[in-house]
Amino acid sequence: MIEIILVFSSYLIILFCVQNIFLKVIFNDIFYKYKNIFLLICSLLFALFIKNIDYKIANYIFIYFTICCVLFLIFLLFLLIFTKRIYTQYLANIIEAWEFICFMPLYFSLIFIMMFFTKISDFVDIFIIFLSFAIFYKSTINAINKPTIKHINIKNSKIKNELNIALVSDIHLKANLNKDFFEKIIKQLNDLNADAIVIAGDLIDTNIKKIDYLHLLNKLKAKYSTFYVLGNHEYYHNVSLIYKSLKQYNINILNNKSIHFDDFTISGINDLIGEKFKKFKPDLSKLSYDENKFNILISHQPKIAKKYDLSNFDLILAGHTHAGQIFPFNFFVKLEQGYLHGLYKIKNSLMYVSSGAGFWGASARLLAPSEIVLIKISKD
Repeated sequence: MIEIILVFSSYLIILFCVQNIFLKVIFNDIFYKYKNIFLLICSLLFALFIKNIDYKIANYIFIYFTICCVLFLIFLLFLLIFTKRIYTQYLANIIEAWEFICFMPLYFSLIFIMMFFTKISDFVDIFIIFLSFAIFYKSTINAINKPTIKHINIKNSKIKNELNIALVSDIHLKANLNKDFFEKIIKQLNDLNADAIVIAGDLIDTNIKKIDYLHLLNKLKAKYSTFYVLGNHEYYHNVSLIYKSLKQYNINILNNKSIHFDDFTISGINDLIGEKFKKFKPDLSKLSYDENKFNILISHQPKIAKKYDLSNFDLILAGHTHAGQIFPFNFFVKLEQGYLHGLYKIKNSLMYVSSGAGFWGASARLLAPSEIVLIKISKD
């Protein structure tokens, strides 16, 4: 019984650390100053526990969590067959519970099994524990830290006056990406002194009634305003209510809409998933452009470039991919979207795909850093 308690305790300690239960994103600064010492002690305890338990117990735990994962996969299959889409609003409400129950414990269970079959030395065993923990710790910090600022320069003969656009996407406001995180994003955007701020979807990733700090959007400062398009996650959390709620703030929601300025036009199209939800559908025909101006299109998913002819637009701004978020998922994202991260040339147009500022699912980013992009467009 004592061994079982120790095993489950070690699971919970590591799980809590990695998922930021005791870190800044949930309880502000309570443990923030001492998190490195705290996490080091936890990893040492875990390394000691893992070396002194009955491997039969470890195997039983592994089987238990494997069953949990299998049941969850069956649930996903059920959704796919009967609803024709994997991700639903109901699934959005239970996804965090799934992470706690299955994902992280299963990962550490696999370490148990690997060590059991390879029978490597005690020193190597502990080294593996430290290495795996260090990777997850680093990936967690990558996810919750404020994004880095990236600079992109573009030349075009249609631009008369230099235009600076601050692009951010996939902020994913929710329980563990909260007001503190959002305030940092807003400060970073304002510090760039951009002519226009673009939010390329997935701003909201929870019931919008739970977010009581969206008034911070009114603090965004840009010469030509802030422009926003819907992302797929807004559809999962009552897109109609989100759209209605966001309209009260000082941002331009580009609901299949174009706005013309002196030497450029900025357009926004609804997300492709609107076709499945039968509301807020993308409609390219409602957009307008001027061949004598620099034409910008904002779309959440970059694969819109595979679906539509976007040759009338000089620059497409997108997000959604998170640059894969956790290696090696970047390969699958690239396969599904056709684009992953960075600047692409599509015929006579350019498209920039942002890696995003926040995260979806597990609080982790591995080999896929978050970013805010300042795009400088100047005369050729």
